[in-house]
Amino acid sequence: MKKFILALVVLFAANVGCKKASNDGGNICACSPIVGPSLHLVIKNSAGQDLLDDKTTGGLTKDKIDLYRKDAAGNIVKIYFGIQPPFQYGEQKFPFYQLFTSDFGFLQSANNIAYLKLDDKLYELSIQLGTNSSRVDKLFIDKKETEKDTGAVNSYVSVFYFTR
Repeated sequence: MKKFILALVVLFAANVGCKKASNDGGNICACSPIVGPSLHLVIKNSAGQDLLDDKTTGGLTKDKIDLYRKDAAGNIVKIYFGIQPPFQYGEQKFPFYQLFTSDFGFLQSANNIAYLKLDDKLYELSIQLGTNSSRVDKLFIDKKETEKDTGAVNSYVSVFYFTR
């Protein structure tokens, strides 16, 4: 009898401990982590060269890039980002470096604007999330919609292109 009660307690604890909202609209999932929306931004010059590649003349290094938002009091809150190298998805090679961030928890608030500073030029970013809020559907830079990759890589991540 004690073993039976102990087994019930363990099952109850595991059931309660592993429930959390999932990415697809709030349904219950197992103990897998929840992944929020991520942004992959390719920054090119007018000649189509990758400005996040340090070999490109006039390219941007991470210390020349700043990404932040403002809280309700107007204070600057840094948004963590990184520079990801080119990658391969299946047979398709993706040749560009990307500014990457998944630090978009603040987007649930009314003011979903972030700021991107490249050298001394400041850009205003806003995004539109998909219906399940786990993918970025549209990216607006200075209120203009940016180009989104529509190739095979789009089934893996949402990549946007910004020409500076």
